[in-house]
Amino acid sequence: MRLLADEIDKLIEHYDQLAEKWQYEYMDSGKPSSQRAWERNEAMADALRVARDAQRGTRELVELKLDVLELDAGAEDLADRVRSLQRRVRDGEIA
Repeated sequence: MRLLADEIDKLIEHYDQLAEKWQYEYMDSGKPSSQRAWERNEAMADALRVARDAQRGTRELVELKLDVLELDAGAEDLADRVRSLQRRVRDGEIA
């Protein structure tokens, strides 16, 4: 199952809210179960952030691969297109 980036962002927000709720609950009560719930929800939000970032990185690399495959070795503007790709990488457009 593949989630879209906006779906992942919604899940991150959801787990961040749960983590915050359980953090306050733990601060008020000191219950170990509240601490575990806080840590579990915080870890889930962090894992979703990693997944979202990996998904973005994969998409950027696929785009770069397609751009490289479209280069024509005999084209007169080859050097310009290579410089353009290098600029995109340098400027962080492609991680």
